[in-house]
Amino acid sequence: MSIHDYDIARFLLGAEVTSVMANGSILIHGFMERHRDVDQAITWLAFDSGAAGDIEGSRNAFYGYDIRGEVMGTEGSIVIGSLKYHDIQIMSFKGNRHDIVPAFPERFKDAYELEMLHFIRCLQSGETPSVGPEDGRRALEVALAAKASLEKGVKVDLVRV
Repeated sequence: MSIHDYDIARFLLGAEVTSVMANGSILIHGFMERHRDVDQAITWLAFDSGAAGDIEGSRNAFYGYDIRGEVMGTEGSIVIGSLKYHDIQIMSFKGNRHDIVPAFPERFKDAYELEMLHFIRCLQSGETPSVGPEDGRRALEVALAAKASLEKGVKVDLVRV
């Protein structure tokens, strides 16, 4: 469930993953066991730049579609995303509340549309898309290494050819 997160981590850090250590468990969805999967996971990533990161994946956010990111650096941090569907807060004697993005399609509708428009423009102009097959291959390598780490309980180094 974290392959896209591995991909965006590579993009945001401008670096390649050199090793992974994954851990996870089944907290709610027992059927995950027969698929050799988990519903709660964390993957620690080491990058060739010396940076490190962690990816948390959960299938247990029943309050809404929860996807956020944070990049912390030597000079500050960037927080990406929000649980809020609209940037409206309701404050009353009962407290402060806001609505939450309900699901995947609502969260990524605009992103998918922009991605499709970019791809069509590339087809029309002959340009190379900003994301290519190598990006997919690298994210898959990280995901397979994370799966192996989860199953074996060890750190897995990624070998670059």
